[in-house]
Amino acid sequence: MSIIMAVDPGLMSGVVTLDTVSPFTLSTHELDFDQLVVMLDEMDVHGLPDVFVCESYIITPITAKLSRQYDALNIIGMLRYFSVSDNKPLHLQTPASAKGFTNDGKLRYIGWYETGKPHAMDAARHMFLWCTKTGIIKFNDAGLPSFYA
Repeated sequence: MSIIMAVDPGLMSGVVTLDTVSPFTLSTHELDFDQLVVMLDEMDVHGLPDVFVCESYIITPITAKLSRQYDALNIIGMLRYFSVSDNKPLHLQTPASAKGFTNDGKLRYIGWYETGKPHAMDAARHMFLWCTKTGIIKFNDAGLPSFYA
């Protein structure tokens, strides 16, 4: 695995890409739908990313009343298209799992926190959670995160 993309889908989507080849380069973006399409098309030409991680979005009676977030559903559908057409895995994670596992302090500690990019930071939380689940990030005895290739 080399490039992982995590997405917090919405009207303004947070997108982070992580190159897992040391020195673990993270790029953060906040993109509207059209900008995200362009980014995915450009990455697809090069066979990237290798893995998609995305916040899930489920319409419930409560979310239907609060906000009809068709953008999030459309983006998840687009990621599914690229995942299937390129035979790349897509991992969906709940908002609560990422926010409950990763706080700003952890993102700051590993150098991923950027002020003024709330959607990108939500995507970074999903990236952090997924990297921990897969062993790319491990915690030492003091509970501090470290990268492992």
